[in-house]
Amino acid sequence: MANQKTLNDVRNFLSKGRIQEAINLLKTHVNDEDIKIQLLQLESRLNNLRRKENLGTIEHNDARLEENRISNSLFLIVNNISTDGHIPHPHFTGDSHPVISYRLWIAIVAGILVVSLLIWAGVGGSHEETPKILPDACANVTCLHNGWCVDGKCECPPGYYGRHCELKSEIPDPCANINCENGGQCVDGTCKCPEGYKGSRCQTKIAVTLDGQWKNSDSNTRSIPIFIISNNGTKIRVYGKCSPTNCDWGWETLQKNSINLLGRRTEYWEATYNDVVAKRTLRLFKSGNELKLSLTNDYHSANRETIKETLFFTK
Repeated sequence: MANQKTLNDVRNFLSKGRIQEAINLLKTHVNDEDIKIQLLQLESRLNNLRRKENLGTIEHNDARLEENRISNSLFLIVNNISTDGHIPHPHFTGDSHPVISYRLWIAIVAGILVVSLLIWAGVGGSHEETPKILPDACANVTCLHNGWCVDGKCECPPGYYGRHCELKSEIPDPCANINCENGGQCVDGTCKCPEGYKGSRCQTKIAVTLDGQWKNSDSNTRSIPIFIISNNGTKIRVYGKCSPTNCDWGWETLQKNSINLLGRRTEYWEATYNDVVAKRTLRLFKSGNELKLSLTNDYHSANRETIKETLFFTK
């Protein structure tokens, strides 16, 4: 049963443009089946309007006009509902002429005036000729389970079908029986493997090949422009930036290690150069087709601070 407080709350929602909340409140307090059907139809129209707005297939003025139509229809329903939640029937006098309640006349006249003013003003205040409004094919179409109406037919969300999206379908999970290894994740029945692994279940580790000449991605670097790795990733030869030719730091041993980064073991290769100026520690991390070089310069002079750099190299 819809009491006066509920109807006032609905009017308050509508005055603030909160149409969906007004519909939800009415649906939970009205028992009359005819009114419930009207509310479902208005809710379907509102869902269809929101979908068109999201897709950008409706002009702003047309959207506001439809929103006002839905709101006015709800105002008429609210004004016609009595405290027992039913639409009052007109009563008759002795001369058999129906007498319509004062509230009903006010609601009808107000609705006609609002719609007429909107059409005349074109919602935006334009005095151009009012465009012809085509009938709404979805006006009397009710789509259930959050379905939406398009050209008079219901478009159903995943898991539902039928004329009004009233039937539920069982959609099998494509990843139900697929186990991806080594941190892989199943997407639409296929394992998406992390870097360094391949195979239908990410079960095969890809061999990392570091041997070759690597060039700094920054051609204007003032640090290390180039280095060479050989002997299956166990030796490194670094060239520092010098003029007129680069300085050869010579060959050093490259050792493979691993650390825990963000909860995952990550491999890296490390080498150390110790000259009269500083102790230079290089750490190489594989990143796709690049090598990330983390360089730490610990100067022997107490007057110089340690300098850390991050450089990127490609073959």
